[in-house]
Amino acid sequence: MKYVISLVGRAGTTQSKASTDTAQLLTDAVTIPNGCISAVITCETNNVRIAFGTNPTQAGLGHLLYVGQSYKIGNPQAVRDFRFISAANGVHGLIQVTPETKMGA
Repeated sequence: MKYVISLVGRAGTTQSKASTDTAQLLTDAVTIPNGCISAVITCETNNVRIAFGTNPTQAGLGHLLYVGQSYKIGNPQAVRDFRFISAANGVHGLIQVTPETKMGA
């Protein structure tokens, strides 16, 4: 079943970023605009692990985001706390990130 993720604000510029064998903080990996209220993350190639407030690990800590899955980070603090890593050593995934700001921001 396919899902549609709606944005209620203004979509920012979509950016691509490859995962690595070291956990990355989303705000260090891509440009997140001031006033960001949420973000949509899509895993395009190879699975990634995601976590909030702690580093995900290849050993199994964190949620597994499979190829083709999207996840909407629903609040500003969660966007700042979002971290990701390749699910398997040396098998890097590509994520697409679209930040969202309030309309008029």
